[in-house]
Amino acid sequence: MRSLAVSYALAFALLFAGCATQGVGSSSAGKEKSEQEQIRAQLKSHYDKGESFYKLGEMDAAKAEFLAMLKIKPGEPNANYRLGTIAFRQGQYVESAAFFESVINEDPKNYKAHYNLASIRLMQAENHFKYYAALVDPEADLKKVSELMAGIDRFTKKSSRSDREQSLDQLAITLKK
Repeated sequence: MRSLAVSYALAFALLFAGCATQGVGSSSAGKEKSEQEQIRAQLKSHYDKGESFYKLGEMDAAKAEFLAMLKIKPGEPNANYRLGTIAFRQGQYVESAAFFESVINEDPKNYKAHYNLASIRLMQAENHFKYYAALVDPEADLKKVSELMAGIDRFTKKSSRSDREQSLDQLAITLKK
């Protein structure tokens, strides 16, 4: 009888310990979910502030907000995309391209980032073709280079000066229409 009582007590203790463990686990899951919600709220707050500054033309303040997003969530595509457009507007094409590459690494189907990166690479290619033409042997056949440069020129002349001043994402939307 005493052995049976000890067995019941032991079974009850094990059952109680299992219930206590499950309670801690669910509390941990709730805490993790709360932390994720907090991170999303912080990201949204920085994004909204950054977009407001961007629309007002306050690029340094906007950049600070988007960089804060990357501190919270490295590789965040929305932050990298906007940082790419800011760098482009500031004439920092290498940095801009790096941000768009980061977007593509996180979201390979982001067509606007692909377009913007291709546009930057096209501009860079044009400069390299110009250097090539200036530095190559004067007797070299430049027909292919001239054709490529003419194609790049046709592409860039399709838009007016005001269109070129638009941000890259607005240009991508305009061309898609």
